[in-house]
Amino acid sequence: MRMQQHVVAANDARQRLRVYCDAEVEVVTGDRRVARGQMRDVGLNSLYLFVDETNETFLIEGEPVRVRIGMKRDGSNLTIELEGCVSRMDDFGFVVQFSKSLRWWPVFIIFPDQKEH
Repeated sequence: MRMQQHVVAANDARQRLRVYCDAEVEVVTGDRRVARGQMRDVGLNSLYLFVDETNETFLIEGEPVRVRIGMKRDGSNLTIELEGCVSRMDDFGFVVQFSKSLRWWPVFIIFPDQKEH
């Protein structure tokens, strides 16, 4: 089945299901700093976001944020908004841990990334 190609089990201690999905993400801090980028993957409790700018001086690990995920598929747009905190940063982007489980997670299974990874 095509949909299962986009779902992977993480090999680390988290053992969470992750979905690779093409979506634009905007992350806004409490004092209105904004980071924008492409989502690499999403799970029930977090997402990883690729960004162009260096985040070490821009974001703080543990900082609360508001997340807006925008998906575009065949002329239709969907925006999902939720709260979370910055849980990990690296040279390519960062992870946002959601405050509550992402109830819209099945949408990413039904409408996966249209690019090959």
